[in-house]
Order: sequence, then C-alpha cells, then structure tokens
Amino acid sequence: MNGVKTTARGYSKATIARVMESNEASVSMRLAKACIRAKLPSSEIAEHLNITRASLNAWFKGTVIRGEKAGAAHKLTERILEDLGSGVLPAKDRDAGINYLRSLKIS
Repeated sequence: MNGVKTTARGYSKATIARVMESNEASVSMRLAKACIRAKLPSSEIAEHLNITRASLNAWFKGTVIRGEKAGAAHKLTERILEDLGSGVLPAKDRDAGINYLRSLKIS
C-alpha cells in the first residue's frame, strides 16, 4: 500500500493518531473516532453510507459532511457509540465488523 502502514481494519496509523488526538467535535470526526474505537472496517463503513472510500477518508480528515449524508453519518455514529457502551462493539475481527454493519438498517 505505497509504504503506508495500515491496521487490519484499513486505517493507517497516521489516520488513527490524527483522529484520536483531534479535539474537533464535527460529525465527521465523531464518526471517525467511533469507527476506529469500534474496530469497524473502513471499506464497509463507506459501503454502508453509500459513499466512496475516498470520501470516507476525506471525512476522517475533517471534511464537512453535507446534506443527507450528514444525517446518516450522525445516526450511524450514535448507533456505534451506543453499541460500544453496551459491549456489542468493538468488533472482534473483520468479519464481525462486516456482519455488524450489514445488520444495521441505518443509512
């Protein structure tokens, strides 16, 4: 991957560090933090939200989420945070993360 070290869920170590150190409270950064903490695969998050991986990567860098996608991202974030709090997440492995996202009816 062009020499960039990534984790099993598709996040670069630099992305994880940038997101987790951010104090920004935007929808995009709240989503990024929740997804990383929940160990959800980025490719499946993008698919769930019906966006490209490039768009998701831009969001995780702080790009403002516009329109109906902001509402979908907010709903997904709240659900992930709820499931982190109740012990449903973090996902134990990639397949568990994929199954979790595919089971949701939020988008």
